[in-house]
Amino acid sequence: MAKFGLYMGRNLTKLDPRTVYTGHTDLEQKGFMVAWHDKTELDYWSEDHCNSLDAVRAPGGFPLDIDKSDVYRVFLGQLCRTINFKYKKEVAHSSSTHVEDEHKGFFHR
Repeated sequence: MAKFGLYMGRNLTKLDPRTVYTGHTDLEQKGFMVAWHDKTELDYWSEDHCNSLDAVRAPGGFPLDIDKSDVYRVFLGQLCRTINFKYKKEVAHSSSTHVEDEHKGFFHR
């Protein structure tokens, strides 16, 4: 199996092997996890639903047409569990250009 990662072997990125649908044959499946460390389900938690990887997305595997009513189950390998993400509210950000001194210089020209 080929390994791919933009920062693989750099910046202390943890190698956390997971198999994810690419969407090549079915775009609706893009971003869903198939396996983590070659396991299609976990064996860590006491409840079966907690060990399930069904309908779980890999971090960054969100679709472009996100609906406010959707719930996204995302697997976080560092926690060895899924987290549900739900729409809560819209937030408006001000257009303030004020930047704290410690952050100045970290903007692309």
